[in-house]
Amino acid sequence: MLGSTQALPAAAKHIYSRLAANASEVDEGMPNLIVSLVSNGNQLSDKYLSRFQSALNVLIGGGSLWLISSGEHHDPLARTVSSALRTVLPQTERDVEVLHVMVNTMAVTAREEGRLMVDASLNTLLLLSRNLEPGEEAVFRANAVVRLAHPPP
Repeated sequence: MLGSTQALPAAAKHIYSRLAANASEVDEGMPNLIVSLVSNGNQLSDKYLSRFQSALNVLIGGGSLWLISSGEHHDPLARTVSSALRTVLPQTERDVEVLHVMVNTMAVTAREEGRLMVDASLNTLLLLSRNLEPGEEAVFRANAVVRLAHPPP
């Protein structure tokens, strides 16, 4: 939980340092690919979402992947990520390094009307901010993606 957007660099450093501290090999837990699925008000057809989930299933099965979304239930991309994780991870016989990072505000954990979360039970990290105005959420999400894409020294 972040007090402000200025805490993003420290949060990214914390995430990477915790991964490094728990790694048994060099670069274990570090993604080869970070996919930003941050959207705002997208309306996507069921056919498209089905094809998109099939592609995500392949990526998740390959591992070494971070998926970043809003984590909100009304966001079709966040729902698709959650569904793909629930489909692929229980069937995978080996450990895959996949992380779903949900970037949002505290409103999602407070269960505010209309801000329900997707399933966060599998390989999920919540990156939440306390003091965001509704208009600042998109900028916060974009900044979080940029910070996570560049590991600290």
